[in-house]
Amino acid sequence: MPTFDCPPPFDEYYCLNGGRCLADSTSEGGFAPFCQCQVNFSGPRCQNTLNPNVYGFATVGLDSPVRQYMVLSMLLVAFIIVSMGCLWYLCRSRDRQDNETVTFISTRPLSTDGSAQTSRSSVFTV
Repeated sequence: MPTFDCPPPFDEYYCLNGGRCLADSTSEGGFAPFCQCQVNFSGPRCQNTLNPNVYGFATVGLDSPVRQYMVLSMLLVAFIIVSMGCLWYLCRSRDRQDNETVTFISTRPLSTDGSAQTSRSSVFTV
């Protein structure tokens, strides 16, 4: 298959970051474009840049400070949600504990003549 320069408008717009557009002929009579990238660029359309400070390739995207703010914001929101969940759980546990108060009634004789009288004893929490 012969390789040739891409026809217009592919020659100007297909490859990014100064890449050169080349094409292979297809069996149907058309062509399949591909890019020959400049130094420090890669990807099918030269859309990735090589960051010399980091090993590997980094996709061109958000600036580093913007990413930091986004990550910190997401962590703060997650912390607030977890804190609210813990407070809700503690309040719910405390309410359940308050509802578990039981009153015990004792039937022991309080008089000397042997008659049983009912009296309330102290309230205990279980």
